[in-house]
Amino acid sequence: MSEATTGDTRGDRDWIIAAVALGCAVISSVLLVWDPFASQGSAIDSRVVGSISFSSADLRRRPASRLGWNEIGRGDRVHELDALFVPPGVEAKVTFTDGTVLELDERSLVVIDLLPSPRRSSRSPATRWRWR
Repeated sequence: MSEATTGDTRGDRDWIIAAVALGCAVISSVLLVWDPFASQGSAIDSRVVGSISFSSADLRRRPASRLGWNEIGRGDRVHELDALFVPPGVEAKVTFTDGTVLELDERSLVVIDLLPSPRRSSRSPATRWRWR
C-alpha cells in the first residue's frame, strides 16, 4: 500500500511542477511582450521641444530612453534627445517651440538636442546630423 501512495505523491508533484513551469512561462511571455511605458513614449524625463508640422508619410522616432523605433506623424510631439529618421520618399518639417523650423529630406537621421545659445540664457533647439 505504501508503493501506491508513493506513486500518487509523485504524480501530484509532477502536476505541481508542471503548473509552476507553465505559470513562469506565461509570466515571462507577458513581460517580454508588454511594455508599460509604450503609452508614455519619450515623455519620461524629457521635455517637449517641438512637433512634426508636416510629414508626407510616417516618420520613425527613437526616444533617448528606448532602444526601439516608433512611428510618428503630423502633429506628434518631439522631445529632447529624440532621434528622428525620415524613410526614403518622405519629407518632413519639425517646428520647435521657439518657432524655428527644421526641414528634413528623405533618408535623414537627426538627434534633437538643446544646446545653450550664446545670445540667450535659455537653451535653443539644435540638431546633430549624421550623413550617410
